[in-house]
Amino acid sequence: MNETVFAYCPKQSFLHDIDPIKKIVWLIMVGLMSMIFQTGLLQFPLFVLLALTGVLFAGLPVKNIFTSLKPIWLLAFIVLVIQSLVIKGETLLFSVGPIQIYAEGLMSATGVALRMVNVAVGSVVFLFTTHPRDLAIASTEKFKLPVRGAQGLFLALRFLPLLQDEYQDLVAAHKVRGAGGGKSLKDRFTRLQRFTVPYLFSGLRRAQITALAMDSKAFGAYPTKTYFHIVSYPKKGWLFLLAWALIGVIFAYLIVNGYIPDVTQVRFA
Repeated sequence: MNETVFAYCPKQSFLHDIDPIKKIVWLIMVGLMSMIFQTGLLQFPLFVLLALTGVLFAGLPVKNIFTSLKPIWLLAFIVLVIQSLVIKGETLLFSVGPIQIYAEGLMSATGVALRMVNVAVGSVVFLFTTHPRDLAIASTEKFKLPVRGAQGLFLALRFLPLLQDEYQDLVAAHKVRGAGGGKSLKDRFTRLQRFTVPYLFSGLRRAQITALAMDSKAFGAYPTKTYFHIVSYPKKGWLFLLAWALIGVIFAYLIVNGYIPDVTQVRFA
């Protein structure tokens, strides 16, 4: 599971001990702070805090933060470049021919790019520290989610990493046979065509086995459902939420009192 992206990683850490409900509330808080505080002067400290949370409180290796989010980093870089070119301001940093980069545009673009990264980092920390089983059980206990809906959520979070592993197995099997080793766009497209049928049948076979297993255990036969596993709700989760709420209040105080300049008032080219 160490090489699987977005999969639960069993460890002993502070965040692993917190119940899924409080981590969902924390993830919502991270999303709100990423959307409300648009300046990069606050988004960068938020990124540092999220990275430290993942490393110190979740035992997440720093390498995983960067390797598991390669598409997000690439998309954030593209957004940074494009918005830096099209957003104008009053403070010109440098110009090369028709290309002009303003401080306000660069700061606004940095904020947009980091907002995407921060939401992604928070999501990775949540997925790495939350067992799908605990999330499904806690959703039925606290959110009163229907059992079938909770089971669908559990299966989605459980099978997506497994499907990724199966794709890697297909890639390895074709490489052993001397096929599908290229990295060009054409080779990737050809490999995708070649993998479609076996990948589809593998998913259907897994779905059929799962359905038979659920039927053999009489899933949905009774109006109520009991669980062998018990989810605990420790009080230290409230301290974790309180700490992040305090961070949000500090950020809001810095913006309201003018300690952090407002760079949202910019104009497009």
